[in-house]
Amino acid sequence: MRLVAKHSQVGYQTPGERPGCRNCKHFDQVRHDSPIIAPRQACTLHSIEVTSGGICPSHTLQRRPGEAELSFLARQRDLLEHQAQELQPRLVDARVFPKVGELYEGKPMTVAKHRRLTVEQLIANEEASGDPELVAIAARRRQWAGISPQHGECAA
Repeated sequence: MRLVAKHSQVGYQTPGERPGCRNCKHFDQVRHDSPIIAPRQACTLHSIEVTSGGICPSHTLQRRPGEAELSFLARQRDLLEHQAQELQPRLVDARVFPKVGELYEGKPMTVAKHRRLTVEQLIANEEASGDPELVAIAARRRQWAGISPQHGECAA
């Protein structure tokens, strides 16, 4: 087993990955113009000097660059997936008809019968959608196909 694989298997964290002042959101490093003076490391929450390996009970992990954007995009994706599921058409009649020439109810399927069944199925699904435009289209399809109007509709 490779060393890297073993590290991930046991949950090993490098010093940069472990919680410490260096990855706390309150950590501040002030550099000086002088090459002789070492950079000052401080905790902005407690106003004290710290070492990068130290840690206090108030440690708050700093977000990595791009982490907030990735989190936002994941939430957006989940929202869009949920909305897409709500928009999926709800079919009341999802029958699959045999091809012309194949048996249907003991008789060969004809072109006319296939067309009539498909139009009836389309009308039923449009009416079940509840969308006023589709319901109006379904009423016109009924009229064009010579199918009697649904209960409550007037024959024009």
